[in-house]
Amino acid sequence: IAKAALPTPIEVLHGVQEIWAQDEFSHHLRVSIRLCFESLFVSTFLALIISYGTKLPKIGKYFSPVATFISVTRFQSLVGILFALMLYSPGAHTTKIMVLTYGMVGFLTTSFKVIFNEIPNTKFEHARTLRLSELRVFWEVVVRGKRHMILEVMAQTFAIAFGMLSMVESYVRNEGGIGVYLSDMNKQFNLSKIFAVQIMIMLTGLLSDFAIRLVNK
Repeated sequence: IAKAALPTPIEVLHGVQEIWAQDEFSHHLRVSIRLCFESLFVSTFLALIISYGTKLPKIGKYFSPVATFISVTRFQSLVGILFALMLYSPGAHTTKIMVLTYGMVGFLTTSFKVIFNEIPNTKFEHARTLRLSELRVFWEVVVRGKRHMILEVMAQTFAIAFGMLSMVESYVRNEGGIGVYLSDMNKQFNLSKIFAVQIMIMLTGLLSDFAIRLVNK
């Protein structure tokens, strides 16, 4: 009985054709992709600032414990955190960005710290002896010097965001999204469309990952 309840590959392919032809699905897909990229950029910005702060000569000692704490958050579950962020968020869209950012920034900070620690201090010192501003030092030594590694970490972390997406959007249903669409299909117990949506999510994730890596070339 359990096996009979599962859709056949043909039924799943029909489900893919059906949902691809629906304007409703394309709307949910656009909402989710935009949300993922917005959260990725916010998380990357915060992680870069915090990680680079640990390399600053005078205030690095103050950034180090902050970076360590944020790195530890990658072990935390979002259960409970989601409710707390909903209480202090000004809106539904901001809530989703905050939750996804919280879920990603720990991984990004940990990876960026490793990347920055591999940069010899002589490179930072040399740039500062040229009387470059700290922002210019950051741009030349870190962003331009380690761009390929930063984008690689972003591509890997984007997959984490895509994995969390359905859970976050099913909790915060405003604006829609793939999570809302999957939740509705699950209530209807429409397994063929559920598997079809999972395939579409996987393909969309692979294309987004390819787009990020394409920038790295």
